[in-house]
Amino acid sequence: MEQRKLSEKWFNALTEIKKSFDEEMIPAQIEEMEGTNRLMILFEDLADTGTDTMGEFFFLPSKEGAQVQIFMNVLTIDVEIDKDRMGELLLAINILNNYLPVGAFVVDPSGGYIVFRQGYEMPVEISDKALKDSVDLSMGLSVSIVKDFAYMLLEVSSGERNADSIGTYFSA
Repeated sequence: MEQRKLSEKWFNALTEIKKSFDEEMIPAQIEEMEGTNRLMILFEDLADTGTDTMGEFFFLPSKEGAQVQIFMNVLTIDVEIDKDRMGELLLAINILNNYLPVGAFVVDPSGGYIVFRQGYEMPVEISDKALKDSVDLSMGLSVSIVKDFAYMLLEVSSGERNADSIGTYFSA
């Protein structure tokens, strides 16, 4: 599929998804990025810790003639991370990532963000409905993972929990 048509297809899928967030009164907007567009959504208190999470959802630009397209989910939790807790937090992220079905948490080296990233691969030759449904499914899975597990990392970063307790949670 030629790149212009593929980009248009991506934009239409993101626009349809945005409409559902608009209906729920959840702040969302589509921004142009180099070679693609991204859907930006502000999730208030997604991790149930009083912190906001910025979701960025976009297709990675594809080369002409590519057979697959990759949809990225990037959810960024803005949090103050005590530098003295960074080692424990990195260990906790490593333990948690071992148990996740998809994606991974990472920490921004400056210590101001915990990020969940997941890429979802799908064929280029996919119907518009199947594309929208796949994007919706991918976004839902990423949001669910952040909602279900990010609080543990935030507790580690604040000293309320140690990294080993995450492994215990999954082995119980």
